[in-house]
Amino acid sequence: MVFGQPYEIQFRFMGQRYIPDSEIMQRLVKSFERAFPKGLDVMAVFGSRVAKELMLTRYKEDWKDFPKYPQELEKLTEEFKKLKPEEWKKNLYYNWLWCLKSLLQLSKEYKYPFFMNNDAYLTKSLNSALASWTELRHDTILYAKQSYCAECGGEVKEVFEWIPKPPKGYVEPNIEFYKRMEELLIFSRDKLKKYNALGGFKDLFERFIEVVAFLKNISTKEIDNRPLTLKEYEQIRRFGSLLDNLTLSILEVESDYPADWGSIEGPDKRISLVVDVHTAPNRDIHGNFPGPGAVLEEAVGDAFEIYVIVEIDGRLKLTRGAVFSYYEFKWPMDDRLTDEKWQEILEKGKEPPLPDWIDVYFSKSPKKLPKPAYIPTMEVQEKIGKEQPGWYMIYYETGS
Repeated sequence: MVFGQPYEIQFRFMGQRYIPDSEIMQRLVKSFERAFPKGLDVMAVFGSRVAKELMLTRYKEDWKDFPKYPQELEKLTEEFKKLKPEEWKKNLYYNWLWCLKSLLQLSKEYKYPFFMNNDAYLTKSLNSALASWTELRHDTILYAKQSYCAECGGEVKEVFEWIPKPPKGYVEPNIEFYKRMEELLIFSRDKLKKYNALGGFKDLFERFIEVVAFLKNISTKEIDNRPLTLKEYEQIRRFGSLLDNLTLSILEVESDYPADWGSIEGPDKRISLVVDVHTAPNRDIHGNFPGPGAVLEEAVGDAFEIYVIVEIDGRLKLTRGAVFSYYEFKWPMDDRLTDEKWQEILEKGKEPPLPDWIDVYFSKSPKKLPKPAYIPTMEVQEKIGKEQPGWYMIYYETGS
C-alpha cells in the first residue's frame, strides 16, 4: 500500500476455527508425556517420508515418554490419506495444505529430472512446505483454533476415557425479535441505498441479514420441535467467530484499512461503555441539595456468562451463553465518565454494584468446575466417527 495512491483490489479470507493441522498436533501431545508438538508431525501426517523418518529416528528423544507416538502418527497418516481431493478443496485453508502436500509427495504421473529424485530435494521441499505452512498459520492466527496441551497446574485425581457427544448449541427462540431485526436491517439498507450512502456496507448488510434470517429459521425449527441438521449445529458453534468477522469487516469499511483485533486500540476493543443521561446541577451524588452537581450514568460492563437449561433432542441440557451486564449509578458532574475511564474502573474491580433487581439472579459463589483429564483413545475416536457421522474431526476442551 502506498499512501496517496488508490488501493489495489484485495482478496482476503478468513480461516475456520477447526483446522486439520491443529488436530494433528493436539493428538500427538499429552499433558505429561509430550507437551509440545513439532511442525514435522504435521508434514509427516501429510505424507512426507523425510519428516516421518526424522521424527521416528533423529527426534526419538522428543517422544520417548510417549511410547504410543509411532502408532498415533500412523493412525493419523491413514486417516488423512483417506480424504478425497474434493475434501481438500472445500475451502482456501484446506486448499493451501493440498498444495503443500504436492511438495511432500511427488506425483508418480510424471517423470522428473534427476535432481528431484533424491532425499536432498525432498528435504528442501519439506523446508519449503514448513515455511509456507508457517505463513498460513500467521495469516489465520485470529481464526485458527490452536492445539493446546492440557493445564497441569492442579492435581489430576482421575484419568479415564471419554466419548463426548457433539456440541449442540441453542438459539434463544424469540422469533418476533429476529423478524423485527431483519426488517430493520432491510429498511436501513434500502434507505442508505436510496441516498447513495450504502458504499462498502452493501455486502455487510447482506451478510448480517443472512445471519438474522438463520437465527429466525433455527428458532422456528426449535419452536416446532423439528430437529436441526449437523450443518446447522456447526453454524451455531461458529457463531461467535462469525460475529467477530462481521465486526472486523465493519471496522475495515469504516477505516479503509484491513482490521484485526491486534490493530484496534482504545475503548472500541471492548463492549464496555458508559453514557450520562441526566444532569442534576445542584445535587451531589447522594441526591443532597445543595451540591456540586451530579449526573446519572448508564453503563455496560463486560459480558457475563449465563447458564440456561433447555430441551435439545428431547433431553434437558444445561447451556452456557453470554449476556450483557448493566449498571446505573450517579457520578460527579465535573468528572463525567468516558469509556476509557469506565473500562479502567472495571479493570480495577471498582465498578458499582449491579441493580438489585438483576443482582438477585447472579451467583455469588466463585465458579468452581471440575477439571478431569479426558483422554480419548484412537478406538474411542473411531467409535465417535461411526456413531456421529460428520463429527469425526471435532475435539473438545475441558477444564479451565
